[in-house]
Amino acid sequence: MLRDAIAAFFDMDSVGLVSLASKAVRADPRSKIEADGIDERGTKYRIKSDCGNKQIAVLAACWFARMQVSVSDSIAFMTGVDSWGDGGGVDAVIA
Repeated sequence: MLRDAIAAFFDMDSVGLVSLASKAVRADPRSKIEADGIDERGTKYRIKSDCGNKQIAVLAACWFARMQVSVSDSIAFMTGVDSWGDGGGVDAVIA
C-alpha cells in the first residue's frame, strides 16, 4: 500500500493536484523518497530513514484521494449502465 501511496503522490503532483500551504512545506515527501529501480509491479522506491509522520500523512492523503476518485468513477459508471435499460436496474453485465 505504501508503494501505491507514493505512486498516487507522484501522479497527482505531476499534474498539479498536490499543493501544500506555506506552513506545510516541511511535510513535502519529495526529498524523502527516491526511485530504486523497476520490478514487475512498476517503480520501486527507497524511503529515507528520516521520513516522518508529516510526509507519510501527505502520501496517505494522496492515496485516499485516488481511492475516492475510483469509487466515484465506479458509481458514475454503474449509474450510466442503469440508464441503458428501463431504469429499473442493470439488465446486463458486460465482462
